[in-house]
Amino acid sequence: SERTGDDGWDLGESDGNYIEHCWAYGNEEGFGLFASSHNVLIDTESGWDWFAGLYLTGGSNDNLFIDVRGREHSGIGVAIEDSTDNTFYGVRLMNTGTDWDDAWGMTGGDRTTVVDAQISGAGYDGFYMNGSADVTVVELLTAWASADGFHASDGTRGLTLHQVTSVGHGQDGIELHNTEAYLDTVVSGVISAGNYENGYNLDDSNTLRFHDVAACHNSYSGIEMNAMDDVAWSGYLWVGDNWDFDCETQFNIEPGLEHDTCANTGASDATLVSDVDLSSTFAGALYSDEPVNEDDNNGVAPYDDIDDWLDFDNPWRGYGPDGAWPDEDYNTGPCRSGRDCRIWDWRL
Repeated sequence: SERTGDDGWDLGESDGNYIEHCWAYGNEEGFGLFASSHNVLIDTESGWDWFAGLYLTGGSNDNLFIDVRGREHSGIGVAIEDSTDNTFYGVRLMNTGTDWDDAWGMTGGDRTTVVDAQISGAGYDGFYMNGSADVTVVELLTAWASADGFHASDGTRGLTLHQVTSVGHGQDGIELHNTEAYLDTVVSGVISAGNYENGYNLDDSNTLRFHDVAACHNSYSGIEMNAMDDVAWSGYLWVGDNWDFDCETQFNIEPGLEHDTCANTGASDATLVSDVDLSSTFAGALYSDEPVNEDDNNGVAPYDDIDDWLDFDNPWRGYGPDGAWPDEDYNTGPCRSGRDCRIWDWRL
């Protein structure tokens, strides 16, 4: 079922509903939940919504979302405000937040769980959250945001990030900023590479654990830490081709790594691997016809000719800017009118 116009699918103070195979295009909100809990939404798609593709607010708690797709929103792809204990399996947000907004924006989203999510092209941050506790994000690909790929700020605590790839962003791949606060965060199996600023920007927080992470080809530093304490690194730490420092760790209490050399300090016992080159590790830019998406010609298409932003041969593919990666020139953000868009494949 499909809805277009000013009103999409709105649930107000509505509990226990089951919604499947529904679409919403060109609305203020594609799917809106206000004070609505214990609902199940499966196989939903939204596009061209000017506020949000999916909006949860007013204590919309304990909802389950499976296969959420959003495309070309001028507003936020998924927006969560003061709504807790929601679970998402399978999220695809493509070329969203084009009016300088986030693809995923969340405030007050305690105990949110996100598994298997892809964000390709965002007007500001790819995945933004603040004021949210005990959030779990597993299997996230975020590429081509104009600002940060993943940004968690004030009031965030108890965050778990696992199996995350953050590439090609205009600012930092991963930013964790929690002013003078206990962050209590675990980051494992994360690659942050080819970003225009830092791979990891860690600021004014304490109590973080990193395991098996990579920071390569970033235009500032691979890992930048400021005013950090009780940080420990374990497993493998892969670094290389970061243009300022692999590890910039000045003005901290206990960052877990030495400035410049990335040698272990404090409780860290990571195995350092230096001079890592990931430029040919990913499948990368596609230069042949995509077998599922019909809009490209040898992997490229003018923005104005693209109708299908969501369907590709594998879930690691999506449209982004046409150009080099990694590249010291600013080549990032969502596709925009008048430009060519390239299909990128972020499989290792």
